[in-house]
Amino acid sequence: MLKNVLLTGGNACFPSFGERVYNELRCLCPEIFEVNVTAPDNPITYAWHGGVMAFQDPDVNKIIVTKKQYEENGAAFCLEKFDS
Repeated sequence: MLKNVLLTGGNACFPSFGERVYNELRCLCPEIFEVNVTAPDNPITYAWHGGVMAFQDPDVNKIIVTKKQYEENGAAFCLEKFDS
């Protein structure tokens, strides 16, 4: 996971933010792990575009719990669906 860190949101636009994240991660893990931190051209809307793409997938219902499902079944429904 450390070799695929993708920064999104407004914070990714701060000067040297990516370098800071890289340095902090690098200090927390052994040298044998590769650390790579990147940011897309427009990090502010990148997560939103990813969500749009995800919900266009016909199999999206396999990876989400709707509000209605949660309200009717509670947290146990999430555990049952995703704890495998």
